[in-house]
Amino acid sequence: MDQYYDPLILIKGRYILYTSLITVSEDHDKAINVLRTLMLNKEEIEYLINNINEILQVSVKNYRTDLDPVTRGLFTEAIKRFYEEAGYIVNGDPGTLKTMMIFVIKLIEEEIKAFERGDSEKIEWLRKIQLRFLNTHVRPLLERVATSNEKLSRAAETLLKIIYLDIELLKDLILGR
Repeated sequence: MDQYYDPLILIKGRYILYTSLITVSEDHDKAINVLRTLMLNKEEIEYLINNINEILQVSVKNYRTDLDPVTRGLFTEAIKRFYEEAGYIVNGDPGTLKTMMIFVIKLIEEEIKAFERGDSEKIEWLRKIQLRFLNTHVRPLLERVATSNEKLSRAAETLLKIIYLDIELLKDLILGR
């Protein structure tokens, strides 16, 4: 990573990216512009936008079929506890991709505030939570959707590209690269 980047702009860029994904149907043009900055091709962007509402509703309880039914139920509870340990209460299904993305947005909002206060310990803690959450919950869910839902597989693969990029960025930020 270039050592001359502005860290606040980078954090705010991540915020814009995730909020654009959640609100793509409300502000189509803004979302397209944000997604273009990630070097996604036009076809990937259009397919993602056309399927975003449906893919945001996917849930671990329907897609983590690699887990037995009991474990799958416990997995949803584990996600809920993850939110609660970070200070968030979630109404509804904690295992939907939309809920997960909103959680990441909330963590990024906290990161922006911590940056503005100069609280480097809080920033590092928030980044580690985001990295762990993306790797433990978001990435596996999208991988499962990409391999098990023919209609949503291309949209899931595009979102996976974004998540992989963000995971690598978070690793670089945590390691101070």
